[in-house]
Amino acid sequence: MAKRGLRLGALAVVMAFGMAFTGCGGGGGTFTLNGIPREFNGMYAFFRTTGTPLLGGFQRADISGDTERFTLARVANGRVVLPTWVLERNNNDNRAQWHRYTGNAWGRELFVEFYSVRSIEGSLRPEERRIIRHVNFENGSATASWPYDGWW
Repeated sequence: MAKRGLRLGALAVVMAFGMAFTGCGGGGGTFTLNGIPREFNGMYAFFRTTGTPLLGGFQRADISGDTERFTLARVANGRVVLPTWVLERNNNDNRAQWHRYTGNAWGRELFVEFYSVRSIEGSLRPEERRIIRHVNFENGSATASWPYDGWW
């Protein structure tokens, strides 16, 4: 009986530990762009906003010194879903860090960029860039369709 209790206790600790780390990277909203033309299938997408808060859409960001490298999401079947991130300053050392976004932002302007490579850094120019105006994020998420009335 004592062994069984010990096993159950160990299992509870392992589960709590695992769930704590799973929750660290989870959460946050997404930006979904539907109706993307067929010629963009297989390309990779990224978005950013201007203003406050500064939002971005990508799979992952790796920051090393002054270099940011972004891993992008792939366009498939005329659709892309980008995890939404917000750039925030750390109060202790004033360094900027990306965190998953769960807030609300109304009337945002998105710069959606398409690349032929999965990860970008520096000043790599996109193959295509579109601006979507008046996008509303609720609980970190938003959706738009191509063609969009607010395209530039």
